[in-house]
Amino acid sequence: MEKIAYLGPACSFSHDLLQQEFPQATHVPCSELHEVVESVASGATTTGVIPFYNTTRTSIEESQLELVAHRNKVFVTDVLPLDVRHFLCGFGKLEEITELRSKSVVFHQASKWIEKNLPSAARKDCPSTSAAVQSLLQDKPKEVAAIGTASAAKEYSVPVLSRDIQNKPNRTLFFVIRNERFDPQGMDYILLCLPRATLDEKAQIDKVVTERGCSISTNWAVAAANQKSSAYFFELNCRYSTLDLHSAVTTLCGQFRNVFVCGGYRSKCITRLIWSPAL
Repeated sequence: MEKIAYLGPACSFSHDLLQQEFPQATHVPCSELHEVVESVASGATTTGVIPFYNTTRTSIEESQLELVAHRNKVFVTDVLPLDVRHFLCGFGKLEEITELRSKSVVFHQASKWIEKNLPSAARKDCPSTSAAVQSLLQDKPKEVAAIGTASAAKEYSVPVLSRDIQNKPNRTLFFVIRNERFDPQGMDYILLCLPRATLDEKAQIDKVVTERGCSISTNWAVAAANQKSSAYFFELNCRYSTLDLHSAVTTLCGQFRNVFVCGGYRSKCITRLIWSPAL
């Protein structure tokens, strides 16, 4: 049976995605994002899912820099969207709540609802949204509520006080990664990366792609918080089976020594997935 690593614990958004897309697989939780990638790179799991973009937080730098650190060891084979839904859970009533618990980024993702309904409530950061909901079980405090997933509320039998409190749109895109040799044949989009790219190199890349009849459908730069690591990602639009795309990829990898193929996917474009209608 396929073993898929994800950023846990159970009832996290990553886990919700696996329950939706890979219900028959064995789901392996990891406490840190880099552990997910390392699990796939080492062969401990066959597959992994890592979040790399959110419409409210934009780029999730850690995921992408892990792809750079594990280049040629893990490859992107698909992109999956998840419409994020936040639920306020607790044992009291809305007017009794004086403290909110959740993952810190969630307070930003639900900021409009919080400012309107619980503007004076203290905010407590928890390791995960699932852990925030689970923390209510010990004393069942009526003055404390947690923001988490519907699956966490069901798993821990905590009442849902309010549904869909997230700012909209709120969509997260996940990379599906594998450590098997990447086969680009038949892919509609190829994802490439050039670490520490300069402005001149980006212009040269665009020129090579255009001259070979292809286009860059999406591109973005990412840098670590300490600025010691950076990378330029770009998504080529064209079927790899055509000579145009094959020529573009071959030329880029030959002209730029550090350019490497991150992977590819069929019939999906990152930009379209971001802006397609969300729940």
